[in-house]
Amino acid sequence: MPFITSITISQGADCSQLTIVDASTYNVEATGTFTARKLTIRKSDGTYLKVGNITYNEYVWPFSAGNTILLSGTDSATNTAFIEKDYAFTIILALTSSSPQSGSIYTKTELAVLVCYIMSAFFSNSNKMALNPSLEKEYRFVKDVMRLFIEQESAKKAGIDGDIGASQSCLDRGKFVSDALKIGY
Repeated sequence: MPFITSITISQGADCSQLTIVDASTYNVEATGTFTARKLTIRKSDGTYLKVGNITYNEYVWPFSAGNTILLSGTDSATNTAFIEKDYAFTIILALTSSSPQSGSIYTKTELAVLVCYIMSAFFSNSNKMALNPSLEKEYRFVKDVMRLFIEQESAKKAGIDGDIGASQSCLDRGKFVSDALKIGY
C-alpha cells in the first residue's frame, strides 16, 4: 500500500489562529523513515507567512514537535495579530523519505481560504438586525451585510476552482465592506 501525504487546515472561533495537522497515516511508512518534513505557507501575492521569527518557506517541521501546529500570537512591533485578516493561502507539506515506495505521494498542496473575520462581521451585524428589526429598513446596511456573505462564498468558490488571486480579492473586498459597515448611513 503506498504512502499518501495528507493535511487538514482549520480555524476556530479565534480568527487570529490557524491550526495545521499532518494527517498522514504513518502506518505504511513510519516517521523514522523520513529525513525531513517541510511546511510552506504562501500568500496569494507570493510572499510567505511569517509568525514571530519563523518564515513558513520550507519550514523544517520536526517529527518530535508532533503532528499539529497552532499558528497564533501578535507581532510585538505592531501589536497586530500575525493572521490579522482573512487570507487565501497555498499550504504545502513535503516529506522526504529515506526509502521511497513506488506509488507513494510525499507532497500535499492545499488551498486554504480563511473567512473567519468576514463571517464574524456578518454574524455580529446580523445579530444587530435581530435585536433591532428597524435596521432591516436601512437598505445600504442590509446590502452591505449581504455583501459580506456573498464575498466569503465567492472567495471559497474561487479557492475550490484553484484561483488564489480571485479568492484573495474577494476576501479583501469583504474586509473593505466590513471595515466600512456602520449603522446610520
